[in-house]
Amino acid sequence: MKLFASHCFTMILLVLFLPLASSLECYSCGVFLSALTKNCRGQPDILNCTNMAFPPGCVTITGENVDGTFYVEKRCGTSEDVNVKDGECIDISLAKTTNAKKCLCKSNLCNAADLQQNKYRLLLTVCLSITLFLLFS
Repeated sequence: MKLFASHCFTMILLVLFLPLASSLECYSCGVFLSALTKNCRGQPDILNCTNMAFPPGCVTITGENVDGTFYVEKRCGTSEDVNVKDGECIDISLAKTTNAKKCLCKSNLCNAADLQQNKYRLLLTVCLSITLFLLFS
């Protein structure tokens, strides 16, 4: 039974983390010049950003407009984003906005509407894996 549990645990980890190693997917929602929140309007698209000619990454750009609305952009990284390191946000200037930031990340779907959502998803995955391991060992 322990051998079976060990194999199950290994397979679960492979299934959960293999997509992270084989491709990079990013949320994309185009550009919203006057969004009510710092999130995409509606459901964002998911794009495969692996086969780009530059180092892959997911970009989120947000800024607060002078009228209280937000500039929101989510996309695959481009050659203009090479100056931003993984997990870093830099201040940028956008017309008619204040506090504009460009953030780059290099893990699967890391530019989610709510970055905390990805942290909780990872925590849940780890907890589930440990629970299954303990259950079957």
